[in-house]
Parts: sequence; structure tokens; C-alpha cells
Amino acid sequence: MTSAPIIGAGTPVDVEVRREQLSSRAAVALITALNAELSGRYPNRLDCHFDLAEGDVEAGHGMFVVASIGDTDVGCGAVRLIDDGVAELKRMFVVPEFRGRRIATDVLCALEAEARALGASRVVLETAIRSPEALALYGRAGYREIAKFGPYVASSISVCMGKDLETA
Repeated sequence: MTSAPIIGAGTPVDVEVRREQLSSRAAVALITALNAELSGRYPNRLDCHFDLAEGDVEAGHGMFVVASIGDTDVGCGAVRLIDDGVAELKRMFVVPEFRGRRIATDVLCALEAEARALGASRVVLETAIRSPEALALYGRAGYREIAKFGPYVASSISVCMGKDLETA
């Protein structure tokens, strides 16, 4: 069951960003494509941190979203609470042929709004050194490199970033 759509602002295409169950057909298809892309960039399985459970994105704990243009699912992302006042972004992805249309920015805005609604004042994330598009997106959105945290501490390829959320 999906909730009411969250419509992205400032996108040059009509993008709908909506809450989805992690087990939904759309979520599974997008996560499968994301995992395939990451496995190509990072063939050492130990370099990939794919973990995200349904409970991580249940209402009150987090959210998984799917971005669509018309009937085509084109992107996804998740946010989950990991500590008091801290949320983590996970599973951000846009289908390659739809990149460059600000879809990831719309997904990111929806996830940051949910983090605020969950009571987070800070958002953190992990990406990796061979993901320049992600590093650029997060940099443009105000994220800055931080010390590695959690499961990423020992990773030689992880780049952790964080951003303090503005309060309303």
C-alpha cells in the first residue's frame, strides 16, 4: 500500500515521489538494478553495504520511496533512524537513462523531510570513492565528509558524509 504522493519541487519533469514498501515490486526492481550497478563498480562483496530491512523503513522508524515518471519507476531511496536525532540515508538510486533530471534531488528532499518528521536533526550517509555522481549530488545538497561510522569504519573505500538539518 502506498501513501499519498510526495511531489518534488523544481524538477523539469513531472516526477512523483511516493512511499513504498521495501518488498513492493517497484522497490525490488530498483534495488536489484542498484545492486547490479554497485557490484560492477565494487566487485569485492565486502566493499558493498546493501543491508536494509523492512523494519528499518516502517512508519515511525524510516521510509523507503520510489520516484516515478508516469508509469515508469525511475529512482528510489530510504532513510532510517540510527540514533537519537540522527537518520541515515540508504539505497539512493536513479535509473541511468533518467539521470541528470534532478530526480535524485527530489528523492533526497523527500527523505530529508521524513528525517525531520522523525525528529532527526542530522542526516548521515555512506557512499564510496568510485561513485563521483553521488559525491557530487550530496556535496551540492550541503553534505560534508565526516568520520566513518558504524559498519563503514573499517572500509577503505567508504566516504561518509553528514548534514545538519535546518529546523522549521
